[in-house]
Amino acid sequence: MYSYINKDCFTALATTMICLVPCAYANTSYSIPPAISYSDGLFYDWEPTSPDFSMCEGQYLPPTFDPNFPENEISINADEVFLTESGVSILTGNVLLNEKNRRIYSEKIYFARDEAGEISTIDSPGSVLLEEPDFRLASENAQIIPHGQTTLNNVQYRYYPQHARGSAQRVEYMQDEPTLLYHANYTTCSPDSNVWKLSGSEVELNQETGRGEAYHSVLKVQEVPIFYSPYINFPIDDRRKSGFLFPEFGSQTDSGFIMTTPYYFNLAPNYDATFYPTYFTERGLQYGGLLRYLDVYHQTQFYGTYLNHDRNFAAFQSEQQTDPIYTDPNDPRLTGVTEVDDNRWLVAFDHAGEYGQNWDTLLDYNKASDDNYFEDLSTEIFDRDQRELLQRAQINYVDNIYAASALVQNYQILQPFDNDLYTIPYQILPHLELDVMPDTTFLNSVGAMNAQFTYFDHIDDPTLDDERPTIGSRTHLNPLVQTPMRRSYGYLLPSVEFRYTEYDLSLSPMDAAVESDSQISRALPTVYLDGGLMFDRDTTFMSKSYLQTLEPRIFYLYTPYDNQNDIPLFDTSLYDFNFDQLFRTNRFNGLDRIADANQISAAVTTRYYEEETGIERFEASIGQILYFQDRDVTLCDTEIDPYCNDFENLGNDSTVSPFVGDLRYQFNYDWYSTMMLRLDPTPADTDRYHLLFHYQPIMDGILHFGFMYDQSGNIITGAEPGSSEAELLQTDTGIVWPINREWSIQSRWYYDIPNQFTMEIFGGIQYESCCWAVQAGARRYLEGSNEVITERQYNSQLFFQFIFKGLAGFGTSPASLLVDTIPGYNDKFSGANF
Repeated sequence: MYSYINKDCFTALATTMICLVPCAYANTSYSIPPAISYSDGLFYDWEPTSPDFSMCEGQYLPPTFDPNFPENEISINADEVFLTESGVSILTGNVLLNEKNRRIYSEKIYFARDEAGEISTIDSPGSVLLEEPDFRLASENAQIIPHGQTTLNNVQYRYYPQHARGSAQRVEYMQDEPTLLYHANYTTCSPDSNVWKLSGSEVELNQETGRGEAYHSVLKVQEVPIFYSPYINFPIDDRRKSGFLFPEFGSQTDSGFIMTTPYYFNLAPNYDATFYPTYFTERGLQYGGLLRYLDVYHQTQFYGTYLNHDRNFAAFQSEQQTDPIYTDPNDPRLTGVTEVDDNRWLVAFDHAGEYGQNWDTLLDYNKASDDNYFEDLSTEIFDRDQRELLQRAQINYVDNIYAASALVQNYQILQPFDNDLYTIPYQILPHLELDVMPDTTFLNSVGAMNAQFTYFDHIDDPTLDDERPTIGSRTHLNPLVQTPMRRSYGYLLPSVEFRYTEYDLSLSPMDAAVESDSQISRALPTVYLDGGLMFDRDTTFMSKSYLQTLEPRIFYLYTPYDNQNDIPLFDTSLYDFNFDQLFRTNRFNGLDRIADANQISAAVTTRYYEEETGIERFEASIGQILYFQDRDVTLCDTEIDPYCNDFENLGNDSTVSPFVGDLRYQFNYDWYSTMMLRLDPTPADTDRYHLLFHYQPIMDGILHFGFMYDQSGNIITGAEPGSSEAELLQTDTGIVWPINREWSIQSRWYYDIPNQFTMEIFGGIQYESCCWAVQAGARRYLEGSNEVITERQYNSQLFFQFIFKGLAGFGTSPASLLVDTIPGYNDKFSGANF
């Protein structure tokens, strides 16, 4: 017998069992699963495959449902139906209850009535199978008490999104109440494998809170218990909950074995906290914490650590106090060790906020206890080579015409013991800026204005001969007028700008001794003309059709000379000369130097687009500057030091600049190459080039090779620019590659060719199976080099992470070192330690 019935009618059926036939209105055929008995154990949802097809050597077949099944209807099927108004009613033989996205199978169902004729119990003495899109459950028997408790005995289940399965001796649940599972277990391994299994004597699943609680939980690997907890609180949906996270651990040369056991606090939907106690066997116990706040308009994060009495650091302090390596007692690398205590701490705060449509703020405050903090104690917020810790407060206003900002900024400069001294930048107290961009035109011209006021302060700098450098204020005005002319085949952009700068200085003792001016003003006009054309044609290459473009560009720039040697260098340095430098209006960044110029830049770019796919297969650009006069503005004063210009390596008296070019070739979808080239024409010699090959035929397979040459890039040697000792020649090799279905390797190697030494090397290996994975790696890196410590010093780290798929992982992932350094690499287990 088979019937479709309305859900309202089914409610009546559940209470009176007399409306089954009157409510029926359709008949159709159906099929019972080939095996629904509990003794089957594997249901019928596992399809074995060849070992080469699936890492699990099989796949689950989730149930499918008719998408056109009526939303508010239920169908009941049974071979025989015995209905009574009192006592027990029986449905027998291939019983099927079917509704949209749910099915229940059984061989026999009993409906028992109480004295009032209401159904008191619904029993299935035999196997019961429940199916939903993501879920399948089989029970040896079941008892349902309407509006009361449902009990299932000897349950097996599948949860397909997590590739998970498990069993329970008994399951009890009531509507709007937590579900209880007794002697339950869980695993993501395939049905014929039990590499790992998590079991608990009692598990409570609370749908209302989205959390589960397990008592006396045991994690077994190959049936061997490796972890026990009397109580575990875990998520059963996407909502967050307070509780312990899985531990992380690793090893480092100076710190010993490292272990972190984080605890997460779910304080509110939009803010939380995590406590990170970390134990270093060679240093002691470090306390750390992370606070996060987020709403529609604000984002705030606070991170802090504290390690009381770092034993390793205290021993190093004692060594330097009795037998210091540095002979200068004022050397900040020495005082950064001897004049601090052995309590190590870090504070990192950042905030971004929006106020209405026009206002926003930025706040950053970062400070470490000592100069060597990141050398000794790594963090996920800063890398170990961090030298500047930003401290900033900024407010911005932006609308269609105006953009204004106010900023105060400082840095904590770290001088690690085994590195060269780092120049301390100026403090900005404050910086005020206004940009005006009118939306009107006059004679087809548009105008803009930039205005700035900055006050630069500075702490006493032991790296300088003069204890206090010159400080003071800088006011800058920069109006600009442009007349853009654009067509489909090209553009012409004539521009005129005027830059006026005024300084009010408090001179350093050295500058005051040579009677430098404390009031300085500078006014310079700049004229430039930027023009480009666009040509294209259809062409073929190796039997393929391409669209080729040819894009010539001319840029003329004129700025008169003004002697600026009396102006201090607050925030100005020289741009690196590359292709983009051809079209800048000032070869210096910052405002303390405005370069004199009478020059024309010429460049050309060509691109090849594959007509069939639209892919840019090839791009090449090359250009050069033709100088009509020498460049006299420099960062240093050549009248005082005639050789200082050599270190800028500007070639200020040459008539042409080096050729600079960029090239990119996409061999196919898997392989591309890029190159940056700088060629000095007088004499014809390659000054710099970067070459990169990147091959990624599959998501988990990457070959990456970089080659970098810079004729004067090795600043560690202190050699004269252009000499062979000043040459920098390095290779960068990265490999992420599967050996077979389960095993893969990861490697990264930086090598200095002229000096024949390894700067950093990392090697890792990963094993992945159907339901678990393990990663292991080792890293050895150069700590630093300076004029006193000639022997290269290395540090070593060990990483290990074990991942239970669908559950969590513990340990520290070695692959995290590669994510930011190898393009295209993605650590699939980066979220394992949730």
